Amino acid sequence: MLAVLLVVFLVLLVIGLSGQVTGYLQDAAAGRISVEGLWLLVALRLPEYAQLIVPFSLFLAVLLTFGRLHAEQEYVIYVMGGSSPTRMASWVVGVALPFALLVGTMSLYVTPWAKSSFFQLLLEEKVLSEFDAVVPGQFRKFAGGKRMTYVENTGEASGSLEGVYFFEQEPEVQSVLRAEHGIVTTNSGTPDRFLELNRGSLYEGAAGNPEYRVIDFDKVVVRLDIGLSPTAGEEPSALPLAVLDTDQSDERGEFHWRYALPLLTLLGALCAFSISRTRPRSGRYGQIFIGLLVFFGYYLLLLVGRKTVEQFDVQAMFGLWPVHLLALAAFLYFRMRLSRPR
Repeated sequence: MLAVLLVVFLVLLVIGLSGQVTGYLQDAAAGRISVEGLWLLVALRLPEYAQLIVPFSLFLAVLLTFGRLHAEQEYVIYVMGGSSPTRMASWVVGVALPFALLVGTMSLYVTPWAKSSFFQLLLEEKVLSEFDAVVPGQFRKFAGGKRMTYVENTGEASGSLEGVYFFEQEPEVQSVLRAEHGIVTTNSGTPDRFLELNRGSLYEGAAGNPEYRVIDFDKVVVRLDIGLSPTAGEEPSALPLAVLDTDQSDERGEFHWRYALPLLTLLGALCAFSISRTRPRSGRYGQIFIGLLVFFGYYLLLLVGRKTVEQFDVQAMFGLWPVHLLALAAFLYFRMRLSRPR
């Protein structure tokens, strides 16, 4: 059972992370994030994927393992030897409970911390990469080609630039900025990043129109727009459990969702055990289709229940417990059928 769980978990984890890693590799190749930041960003996404993959991997592991016991008549031998379905269900609980505790630890504590750290690191990487990782003497495009930068040289200090040129394309106007010196700064107490430019000029106008506006300046500070909200780390999924306010609809749904994942792990494994009985000569995969329907039905009902909790105060009193009780009823129903001859 553990061997099947490990294989399924690794396969699904690779599939889940492959798209993210590809996007990060492209950003690293383009200089938008550093190589060190690339792998740290991937590591911070692992808990979020693992807490969803572990329940499904355990469900498949239990379903395939006991499906083989039924298909090869080993389950009957266990029963004739004195092992009742209830006792075998306790074996499943013994295996599933540690994984449920692991998923609960991740969903309640580890994943919110990792997600908050992920947003903060991504914010810093995207700001610093545009200027810290800049290659002197090369034009670089950002914001989908709407902004182009050119730096003659980089200073000794981190974020220090010399001979800075900007070109920005707006719907009706183009702007070109030149500065002798620039440095990336932060505003204490906020995640905002700013670019301080010294001794330069700004040219604004439309192509083909000679009426350009020219502004000379000694010092100007510009807030950097990097396409990532500085408050992204404050979304409910990134907040610690103790900070979640159940009076807020989105945070209320996140609160119940975190407790739902470990229950999904445990009850999902029990449901897999109870529906693993295969028909004669159908093989160990005879119940795989029905099993997938049950698991994904359980998962989708949790998603629907979360949305309902967020929208209605009455449902918030019950949380997602009605869905879990329905899953428990399904386990008991199929468990009764295990004792019936087929």
